[in-house]
Amino acid sequence: MKYLYLSYLTILFAVTSYSQTESKIVELENQKKKFETEIKNLKDSINEIDLKIAQLKSKINSSTSAKTKEIERKPTNSPTSNSSSYRSSIKSNKSRSSSYNTKKYRSSRTYYRGPRGGCYYINSNGNKTYVARSLCN
Repeated sequence: MKYLYLSYLTILFAVTSYSQTESKIVELENQKKKFETEIKNLKDSINEIDLKIAQLKSKINSSTSAKTKEIERKPTNSPTSNSSSYRSSIKSNKSRSSSYNTKKYRSSRTYYRGPRGGCYYINSNGNKTYVARSLCN
């Protein structure tokens, strides 16, 4: 009888532990499904953010190129064109490396446009003499 009772307890313990293990497995599988759903939602959100970033970058690039084209445009004789003329001359000087714009006038002075937009000529002593920018325009 002891053996029968001991066998019965062993079988009961095995069935109980199996059912608990089975319920734990089901619970863990449900948690896994929840996590997979959350991961999918997060990936979708990340893809949407990446798309928005790409759109913003393309807008920035297009607006930057439009501003660059505006600066490179030939200036008009309006009062506000001096600043754009100044910017465009700086841009063109950078692209031509160290060569400066020069213009000759009746006074036989050669006026130079400096790298930052200043206008000067070389005097008889060999020094730079700065003059109004309008003389170089």
